[in-house]
Formats: sequence, structure tokens, C-alpha cells
Amino acid sequence: MEIGQLKCNPMNEFPEQVEGEHFSRTVLVYDMDLEDFDLGFYNYDTQKWDVMGGFQMELICWSYIPKPHNLQVSYFKPYLTD
Repeated sequence: MEIGQLKCNPMNEFPEQVEGEHFSRTVLVYDMDLEDFDLGFYNYDTQKWDVMGGFQMELICWSYIPKPHNLQVSYFKPYLTD
């Protein structure tokens, strides 16, 4: 299912596995209410989803993290972190 340009995937479909690793790419995972989301990944060794925030969630779907195009940010000023 696609929401706008964000393609949502069911939890029984898994993101790309990182080459040479036992886990997937980092993705956005969404709670059942769609109000809460977090970063997560699929662990191919344990065959389980891991959520980075550490909170228990009832996951309903996931999506790849969108990446802006150069044209979208061409007029933004950079911010250098410490």
C-alpha cells in the first residue's frame, strides 16, 4: 500500500538485508494506531523485528526512510553540529 509517496509494507515482508550483516537496512516501523513510529530493523538471525527506541509496540507496517532530492533542499542553509 502506498500513502502519498511513502510505500508501506506489511510486517511479514522484510527490508533489504545489509550485505555481510545479519540484519536489514534501518526502516521506519509504525504502531497499530499509526500515531507512533520508530526506527527499526529486521534481524535475520533471530527472525524478529528490533525497534531502536526500546518501547513495546504493536507493529502494523514499515517503510524505507525517505531521502530528499537535491532539488528539494537546494535553497536550505546547512547547519554544522558540534
